[in-house]
Amino acid sequence: MAAAIYQKNPDKSGQEVTELIVNALRNVRFNDGRGYFFIYKTDGLSVMHPLLPEMEGSIQSDLTDSRGQYIVRDLGALVKERGESFYHWWFVKPEDKSNEYEKIGFGKYFKPYDWFIGTGEYIADVESDIKQRRISRISTITYGRDDYFFLFDYQGNVLSHYREDLQSTNLYSGDNQRLGQIAAQMTKIAKQGEGYHAYLSSLTTDVENLEQKISFISGFSQWQWVIGTGFYKSESQEYLVTRTLRIKQQHRRQLSILLGLSLFVTLFFITLSLLLSTYLSKRFTRYEQKIDSDF
Repeated sequence: MAAAIYQKNPDKSGQEVTELIVNALRNVRFNDGRGYFFIYKTDGLSVMHPLLPEMEGSIQSDLTDSRGQYIVRDLGALVKERGESFYHWWFVKPEDKSNEYEKIGFGKYFKPYDWFIGTGEYIADVESDIKQRRISRISTITYGRDDYFFLFDYQGNVLSHYREDLQSTNLYSGDNQRLGQIAAQMTKIAKQGEGYHAYLSSLTTDVENLEQKISFISGFSQWQWVIGTGFYKSESQEYLVTRTLRIKQQHRRQLSILLGLSLFVTLFFITLSLLLSTYLSKRFTRYEQKIDSDF
C-alpha cells in the first residue's frame, strides 16, 4: 500500500505522500481487531503509531522493554540490513498498560523515506486463539453411542464437557468434593503423561445413581490441559454380552454351513462309492459267467 501510494504520487512532496500513507494505514486492523501497523524511521523517529499517537514525531530509539531490549532501534537495524525481519520484544497491551507481554513482530524496509513499516502480535493472544479452536474441535468429537471427550486445566477449570452444568466451572472449588477428588487424581495422571483411572460417576446429573467408570487420561503440559475420555463398566459389559451373542450366532451359522457341506460331501462320496461298487460287482459277475462258459 505504501509503495503504491508513493509510485502514484510522484508530483507530491514527501510530507504530502507521508500523510497519504499514514492515513491509509492508520485505521487498518486485522487479527480480530488486535493487529495494526506502525511506522518508524530507522533512526527511531515515530512516524505513526495508531495506539500511541502521542509518540508520533518523537525519537524512540532508546525505547526498551522490561528486559532491556531496544524495541525500535534493534528492529530498525535488522529491517534496514535485511530488507525485512522478525523480532521479539515485550510490550504493554492496550487493555493492560501496567504489564508487558511477549510479542513477535515483522517489519519491512521502505527505502524512499528510510522507514520500516511493521506490525506485531502478542504470543499469548495467538495461543488463546489456537486454544479456543482446539476446545471447539474437542467439544464436537463424539464416537460410539454416547461417548465424548472432556477437557479441563491443571487448576480445575472445565473447558469442555457434555454436561452443561459443569461448563465453565471449577472442579476444585465447587460443592461436589467427589468431583474435585476425581479431578485431582486425573490431573496427577496427566502431569505424568497418560494413564487410566477408575472411579464412580453418574450417567446423568443424578449423583445418587453412580456407576463404575474407567477413563483414559492424557496430559498436554504446554497448556496444562487434562484431556480424557471414558466408558461405564455396565456399558462395556453390555457391549461384551452383545458381542459374545453376535459371535455365537456367527459361529452357529458357520457351523451350520460346515455341517451342510460335510453332509453333502459325505452323501456324494457314499453315492459315488455305491455306484462304483455296483458297477464293479456287475463286471465281476459277467467275468465269472464268461469264465464258467469258457470252461
